[in-house]
Amino acid sequence: MTLTRALSACSLAWALLTCAATSVQAAPTYSFGPDGFGIGRVFSTVAPGTSTSLATLGDGSVAFNGGLVYRGATGSFFAIGNDGLGNSSLVSFSAAAPGTFTLNQGLSVGGFTGGLALAGSTLYAVSTDFNGSSSLYSLDLTGGSLTLLGALSGALYTGLTFDADDGLLYGIAADEFGIGRSVRRISLGGGVSDVELFRLGDGSVSLNGGLAYDDQADLFNVIANDAVATSTLMSFDLTGSASLTALGGSFGFGFLNAGLAIGPAAGGGGGAGEGGGGGNTVPEPATPALLLALALAWAAGVRARRGSH
Repeated sequence: MTLTRALSACSLAWALLTCAATSVQAAPTYSFGPDGFGIGRVFSTVAPGTSTSLATLGDGSVAFNGGLVYRGATGSFFAIGNDGLGNSSLVSFSAAAPGTFTLNQGLSVGGFTGGLALAGSTLYAVSTDFNGSSSLYSLDLTGGSLTLLGALSGALYTGLTFDADDGLLYGIAADEFGIGRSVRRISLGGGVSDVELFRLGDGSVSLNGGLAYDDQADLFNVIANDAVATSTLMSFDLTGSASLTALGGSFGFGFLNAGLAIGPAAGGGGGAGEGGGGGNTVPEPATPALLLALALAWAAGVRARRGSH
């Protein structure tokens, strides 16, 4: 009987250990880093402390610094590029072969450097004019029409994303000193309006490397850059400024663009849905379950020893 109980307890402990080590979806993030001349066109995966170059897009005449999103339904990334004159264009490429891209269309309005978001089959993008005023546009992927939705009160945007959980757009805008750290909620109901929710950090780094919402973790991912363009992946949630957390050390330099996207495992195609993709499988044990499992195993061993005497 004692042996049976011990085996049962060990079986339960093993089951708890197995559940505790059940894999979670760690969503891979993508961005554009600089080439040898500082042009943002090196498509890369970025992670805490490391980045991996996947492909270099174009001939260097265009920097892909206007935004980046992933569409899981088609397994495609969409990005906005800008040339030296501020002319903007929308391109797409597959997750499986990022080195080959398609020019979807030239955008009739330039200055799209403030971020790109995807909701269903609609893209949203922020354009900033020469006076520093920003406006929100929509682009229907099925028809290709570019539509002005309205002006934004945040002057210089450095990232844009769509939160599928609440159906709203969120962005990062610059403060009065030009530092990207103002978290803004954008509403489309009854006309475009944006409001500052809170500010992140103390201004020593600028969150000017893009913004992406991870619906699996319910977190916003951002790329922060310091005064010498050291790039670090960070996250925050809507509870406030205290939630800002650095996800490990620096992963590189010069990821100075409004493009950050969550997508599939590198080299994969397809994904979980619009704007988000399936992540890598990473074992992440849950501490309380592990402690309980160890306690049960220890108790079983004690009972077995007592029963043997």
